[in-house]
Amino acid sequence: MKERYRYEFYIPIRYNDGRSIEKKKFDDVKDIIAKKFSGVSVHYVKIAGEWKDPATGKIFKDDSLKYEVTVDEKEDEFFSVLKDKMRKIFEQKDIYLLRTRVDSL
Repeated sequence: MKERYRYEFYIPIRYNDGRSIEKKKFDDVKDIIAKKFSGVSVHYVKIAGEWKDPATGKIFKDDSLKYEVTVDEKEDEFFSVLKDKMRKIFEQKDIYLLRTRVDSL
C-alpha cells in the first residue's frame, strides 16, 4: 500500500449576506485543481453546516459543496495559497480545509 494524502474543502454556496455565489467561481476552482492534479471530485449534494464567528458571536448557517483530491505527496503550500484565494473569491472569513493521510490499494 502506498501512503497518499486527501485534501477536502467545503465552499459555501452563498455569500455571508445570503446572495448566491456564481457557478463560474465553483467551476474555476474545480478547473485549477483538475489542471494541477489531473482530477478532482466535487460533491454537488449540499452539505449543511454552521459555525460561530469568534469575533462577533454571530452564528452562520451554510450549505456547501465538497471538493476533494487525493495526491501522492503533501501539497500543503499549494492548498494554503488556494485557500487564501478562495476566501477572497467567495468572500468568506475562512474556508474549511482538511488534509488526511490515506492508504490506497
